[in-house]
Amino acid sequence: MDRELWESIVASDAEVPPGHTAAELLPGLLDLLGSPDPFLRDKVGYGVLARWVVHDQLIGPDELCHCAERLLADLRYGLDDGVTDEHAVLRRSFSALALAIIAYRDVEEQFLAADKVQRLFEAGLAYLLDEPDRRGWVPELGWVHATAHAADLLKFLVRNPVTGREDHRRVLAALQTLLTRPIPVFVDDEEDRLVLVVVDVLGRETISDAELVEWVEGFGAWLEEHADGAFDPTVHATATNVKRFVRTLHLALCSRAHRRGFKHDQAELAALDTARRFAAGPI
Repeated sequence: MDRELWESIVASDAEVPPGHTAAELLPGLLDLLGSPDPFLRDKVGYGVLARWVVHDQLIGPDELCHCAERLLADLRYGLDDGVTDEHAVLRRSFSALALAIIAYRDVEEQFLAADKVQRLFEAGLAYLLDEPDRRGWVPELGWVHATAHAADLLKFLVRNPVTGREDHRRVLAALQTLLTRPIPVFVDDEEDRLVLVVVDVLGRETISDAELVEWVEGFGAWLEEHADGAFDPTVHATATNVKRFVRTLHLALCSRAHRRGFKHDQAELAALDTARRFAAGPI
């Protein structure tokens, strides 16, 4: 890895240096997504990749298809292969983020075959639930943010016309499963990124208001099941995540109701009622 080369590329605002092509440099760029060095991972690995894929479009569709294949494998790095790399989460997390920008571009250009979009969707959904590391910002390492990056990937995949109603239902179910699991309290705005996935699902207009209300009320049902008994810090952490998520969701649903010409709608009122129940609950 030629650090000086990458530093010069960042310093030149991601301009490809003379004598090189973006395609030639792409494999090395992907390697940096797993680096424990925040500069190499964030500024170079992700930052330059995003610039070349989205803004400058220096990476063509065929190269992006090959890139997606590699990143799909890296999404499971350390989960299925027995790897004991202490920084394996970084490769997984930033592979999800890199796949997100490929998915974003594919919404417009549709260069990924339908079966590959579906593979990407299945992998993204599995990764959201299977990632064991829920940290956000970590001293020395910088951003890990696997939950947020998985959400970013799903956000662009649900925009893709290849995904449909059943896929969107599965996304909502996965979000509810994640949020009602015993995981640490999110501290780096992960709930905001998760709500944006819901916003894009609703933007596809595949989920009825009645189904959305039932889904929102599912969070209230979880509260009812866990409200009794002695204080449990694990349950409290889960309740905190759900409460913050539902509050953010309520704001998004308020905006949606207004865009539809309503002062309120059923889903927004269901979110408000659920948020109030969490605020007043004993946990």
